[in-house]
Amino acid sequence: MRKIARTNSGLATTDELETWLEKLVTKKTGIGNCTFGELSERVRRGEGESRHFTAFASQLLPVSDSGLLRFSSEDDKWKDLILSSGTVGSACVPILFQPPGLKFKVEGRLVKDSVVDRVVVDGGMLNNLPLGRWDEARHKDDGLSEEEGDFPVTNSRTLGVGFTPPKLEDVRIDGIEKLSMKELATQIGRFY
Repeated sequence: MRKIARTNSGLATTDELETWLEKLVTKKTGIGNCTFGELSERVRRGEGESRHFTAFASQLLPVSDSGLLRFSSEDDKWKDLILSSGTVGSACVPILFQPPGLKFKVEGRLVKDSVVDRVVVDGGMLNNLPLGRWDEARHKDDGLSEEEGDFPVTNSRTLGVGFTPPKLEDVRIDGIEKLSMKELATQIGRFY
């Protein structure tokens, strides 16, 4: 996967998707290049139908910081990240799309990512259904300290739906007699 990340390869760019999402977000919020922080303020003030938003992305590079990223309007770390940029990064399927650079808005100006060579792709590459990220006390009680908010709890307000086949059956691929789902996943993992 890191080989692909370094070449910044993909069959298509995410430019059109990002432009489309930006138009939708601007229409809903009335804010051009709306950031996660600006959305958070709209939610806090009860403006319109605004709700908090979270997207997950897999950071591949730099290797020292690789892992699952949680872009959220509830996290000040991402307050300057433009919603459409973070969302596109979280939807960027490797090989199909060239990994986009994250875009931020600081003091009304658009700026590129300050992390040199950061490569962000589809969050499902590391965790396809990260429900555990909402199993924290902060999502049940707003009056908690940051330390108390990190405490793991079962959150009955979290609903997740995953679509998987009811039975893992053998898969037939031209030129290959039989390949189990596990073997297929292993081969795909080696490719990345």
